[in-house]
Amino acid sequence: MFPKASSTLLLLAASRDTSVLHQVKDVADGNGWDTETVEVGWGVLGRLQYGVAPSVLLLDPGEQANGVKTLRWIRKLHPTLPIVLIAPEQDTEYERNMLRMGALELVRKPLQENSLEGVIRRLLHRTTWMNHRLDKEDSPCFAEEAFFVASSTVMRQLRSQLVLVAQMDVPVLIAGESGSGQEIAAQLIHRLSSRSGSNLLTVSCGAFSEEALEIELFGSDVEAIGSSSPSRPGKVELSARGTILLEDVPEMSLTLQAKLLRMLRDKQIWPVGASRPKDVDVRVVVSLGMEAEVAIAQRKLLADLYYQLSAFTVPIPPLRQRTDELLFLLDCFMRQLSAQYSLPARTFPLRLLNACQSYSWPGNLQELENFVRRYLVIGDDDLALKELTRAAGSETRSAMTRSGG
Repeated sequence: MFPKASSTLLLLAASRDTSVLHQVKDVADGNGWDTETVEVGWGVLGRLQYGVAPSVLLLDPGEQANGVKTLRWIRKLHPTLPIVLIAPEQDTEYERNMLRMGALELVRKPLQENSLEGVIRRLLHRTTWMNHRLDKEDSPCFAEEAFFVASSTVMRQLRSQLVLVAQMDVPVLIAGESGSGQEIAAQLIHRLSSRSGSNLLTVSCGAFSEEALEIELFGSDVEAIGSSSPSRPGKVELSARGTILLEDVPEMSLTLQAKLLRMLRDKQIWPVGASRPKDVDVRVVVSLGMEAEVAIAQRKLLADLYYQLSAFTVPIPPLRQRTDELLFLLDCFMRQLSAQYSLPARTFPLRLLNACQSYSWPGNLQELENFVRRYLVIGDDDLALKELTRAAGSETRSAMTRSGG
């Protein structure tokens, strides 16, 4: 369970560096937040074991070995306590290890009070929102949303994984076949994250030329290069403090992928025509639409970009591995679409349900939704059955061709 919010928001800062403790207290006092300060090590462990759980823990653990040990112990005691890691210096491996251990946010020394305040605000917002959801729900499975169907075992496991990933403010790679639900997974990650109060924007990388995609992502300062067109912000800037979903990244040129990699590393973008970079604060979620190894081998995906993203990979199972929830999905789509088109919902006869269960749905959820839409509008059982039979035959012939049969 998430620690229940008390009447007063409480920050707990743990560090041996008195300047860090003073800075945290100054930020807290300026916002009316109560603060406790303890030494890292036994000081923070004893406080968490015997005291009321704080709203947010700011942890300055020092060297990596001590940090991993301390964080592992804290996570056993408070599995979902929001933790901000105060890193001594830029050390990617150290930071990645601490994030994997359960730190949700990261700030580096020397501390910048504006950045520190922003991080604390996001986590306080997340904690308050989570506690509100838990107060309203009878079940601890608060991630069940109307748009996210999880009636099968594999999808319930996926949902649990998404809940954990949502708490870590790091880039996420969503792997899976096209149409299997990458955007739905990204929506759940965003809604359960500390960034849920800001925008979730989506960019389909295959829908633009290279030049147009760069402007769509990073914006333009074209006045600086003498163009008559007005400057405009890109989707990365418009999703500030929120989340951006980049679909089908292998459709993006390797040059743009390199710029995306630089953005992830430096937290800065260069708008087209700009003479200086802009700082950005956005969570990046990426979907590939194909196997990463295949994309790298075909030089459609930068290996360095994949390694930057792959620490937090969420695999979405195809619909053919979720047949035990197919009937539930058919019902959900029928109810949603009948409301959308103001038409009475139709029932599926047994022979059509059996055909749906036998078909492998290579187009996944997208193909299933389109099938239900056509059946709702046309309402012809025989035509729907012929459609599935024809699609199954076409799939069989394609499989034989691929196998050389």
